Amino acid sequence: MNLNIKKIKKDFPILKQRINNKKIIYLDNATTVQKPKLVIESVNKFIKTKYSSINRGIYTLSNINTNSIEEIRIKISKFIHSNSPEEIIFIKNTTEGINLLSNIITKKFTKPKDNIIISLMEHHSNIVPWYYISKKLNLELRIIKIKKNGKLDIKHFKKLIDNNTKILSITHVSNILGIINPIKKIIKIAKKKKY
Repeated sequence: MNLNIKKIKKDFPILKQRINNKKIIYLDNATTVQKPKLVIESVNKFIKTKYSSINRGIYTLSNINTNSIEEIRIKISKFIHSNSPEEIIFIKNTTEGINLLSNIITKKFTKPKDNIIISLMEHHSNIVPWYYISKKLNLELRIIKIKKNGKLDIKHFKKLIDNNTKILSITHVSNILGIINPIKKIIKIAKKKKY
């Protein structure tokens, strides 16, 4: 896929600013994603003309917004080929999502002395939840090293993963290093283990 980066950047008003006389290069999308003009305009329109609760009211504005959300859920479900729209949940950011996920799956699928694997290149939002849940449930947190070139050390990963590994949570593309991890290879290695 060939992306026109200059055209895409024009959609983001914040990127037109300069800080310390330098163009903004924003890499912290795991915590806060910058908004394109279309989203800003849509939010402004919603606040001005439709602002109300969702799934909590029986009045017209609430019903309109609830229906809109459910239509979006259906579109996303079709787009990612999920089994049903009920599988789609909306969260405010990656940190909230990983915290929610870590609390749900670890309580259901782990027992003391099982382990979780993350990598050294993870964003804070993919470290802290696993750290806290591992302490709380007596799970071992294992961290894949990275090589001097910034890439994951796959040999080290192979040493870490075992039959007690219940969770593997790593980034596909690091917003810290810009490295694209070999996810298919990592999944293949993980699937060889018997859980």
